[in-house]
Amino acid sequence: MRRYLLLIVLLITCLSCEQTQAQELSTLLDELNNETVDYCNPSYLSKVGLDSNLLLDTRKKEEYEVSHIPGAIWVGEHPKAKQVIQLIKPQHERIVVYCSVGVRSEDAGEDLSSLNLPVFNLYGGIFLYNEQVGGLVNSKHRPTDSVHTYSKRWSKYLKKGIAVW
Repeated sequence: MRRYLLLIVLLITCLSCEQTQAQELSTLLDELNNETVDYCNPSYLSKVGLDSNLLLDTRKKEEYEVSHIPGAIWVGEHPKAKQVIQLIKPQHERIVVYCSVGVRSEDAGEDLSSLNLPVFNLYGGIFLYNEQVGGLVNSKHRPTDSVHTYSKRWSKYLKKGIAVW
């Protein structure tokens, strides 16, 4: 009986920790983002498919090389509008920018939104995408569990995967 009680307590603790981490990410985005770029949820991307979206990785090159969303194009933290316009193909319904959690990508999205392009910021960035959808690849296009977390401080927001910084 005691074992079952202990197991139930541990399970409840784990569930409340996950909820707290999700709240922490939500709180972080509320504090740091202005929501000037509409969000796109990772689960939505998995439903509509990646091909209909132009995915732009706005992290540093070394972060992108550790892992990225399949099909994403690295454009750096300050993508040039002319560069992005050249990447757009007829099948792209929207442009989705992302970074680690969605803070840096909001800045990039703001720059691109000024061109009246359909730009969305991936809510929770690659961290939440990896948690909800998974399937990241490295610079050699091989599956990986590693995620560059930008710094040790940001690692606490990564719930799934191996943190690298």
